[in-house]
Amino acid sequence: MNHPTLGFALLSLIRFLVAKEYDYQFCTHFNYNFLKMQGMDDDDIEKLSSQPETAPIEDKDKAMLLFVLKAIKTPDDVTQKDVEALHEMGWSDRDIYDATFHGAGMIGPRFLMKAFKMDTC
Repeated sequence: MNHPTLGFALLSLIRFLVAKEYDYQFCTHFNYNFLKMQGMDDDDIEKLSSQPETAPIEDKDKAMLLFVLKAIKTPDDVTQKDVEALHEMGWSDRDIYDATFHGAGMIGPRFLMKAFKMDTC
């Protein structure tokens, strides 16, 4: 939450979209509320699910968001060119790793909650 370069809006979007992708309802709802607190309305948030490129954030953050989603959904498709594009926008290797780790961190708890029937939503 106190990352030196990954902002609250970007991290909230990463968590929301990864949770939505893996039907992690608890975290989808939780992060939905964070997006609402940041001024997004219901229509904007719903649109994000199918069109994450419409996220109302700076282009640099949007590039990171889309990279993380690609890395989570189709990791075999990530290339060095993808990473270099983020470097050209000013992101460091640490930033790229931390953002991707943040997104990947949503998946493990989802499977645990599902396996033990703990999903509360």
